Amino acid sequence: MFLGADARPASRGERGFLYGAKRHRQVDVLGFAPSSTSPPEDAAGKLAALAAERFVRRSAGGWCVVGLAVTRADLGRDRRLLCDRLVAGDVVIAGPAGGDGPPSVLIHRGDRLIAARVI
Repeated sequence: MFLGADARPASRGERGFLYGAKRHRQVDVLGFAPSSTSPPEDAAGKLAALAAERFVRRSAGGWCVVGLAVTRADLGRDRRLLCDRLVAGDVVIAGPAGGDGPPSVLIHRGDRLIAARVI
């Protein structure tokens, strides 16, 4: 997976959408757009709403949505929900609260999320 400079804000723990392109055995994450919808109050509802919006936002600036940015707490609590709601090849970047420390970068493999190799 390639993480471009315009996508780096996704690693700061803000929920939103990752834009780029999927290729054979490679995902290029080139941009990030924060979620602009008012999410439900419960944490699982927030992720469910974000995942649903992922399929409404088809593209931006010519790039397709290739995944989601979430908080590290979201990933720890609702990993199964993300796996169920996203599609194979989608990227999940889980940033720490406050941007302290490196993010977790995962790729959806159809039945699970696994650590991605970032180049």
